[in-house]
Order: sequence, then structure tokens, then C-alpha cells
Amino acid sequence: MLKRWSILPALFLLVVAANAQNNPSDTAVRPVPLTDLSLIDTSMDYDEFFRDFDEFMDSILSPRSYFLASISGGKGLL
Repeated sequence: MLKRWSILPALFLLVVAANAQNNPSDTAVRPVPLTDLSLIDTSMDYDEFFRDFDEFMDSILSPRSYFLASISGGKGLL
């Protein structure tokens, strides 16, 4: 009988902890609709951007071999 009554406080604490969790409202900034065309950046050179992106993708996709070496020291016993 004592075992049954000792489980009740544990269950009560679980319910209280679960009840304490709430869903806060979304704090993300909403994007502004582009109704004004003067907000669009036309000074960006897209050809240069895509050339850089191609070079980046080539550098990622090229085969590589990796070797990692590490040396450390310190005061203390092993």
C-alpha cells in the first residue's frame, strides 16, 4: 500500500513539469512584401556570383585525402 502512495507524488511532479511547458508565440521577423521595386538590389553582379559558386562547388566535389595529426601536453598523471 505504501508503494502505491509513493508513486503518486512522482506522477504529480511529472504532470506539473509537463504543464509548465508552454508554446511561446513566434518571434520570427515577417518578411516585407516587395511591392516597391526600389528595394531590389540591382547592383549585384550575378555572373560573378555564379562563377564563385561554381568554383566553390568544384572545390567541394574534388577528391581529397585527409590526414590529421595531433600532439598535446600537459601537467598531470595519466
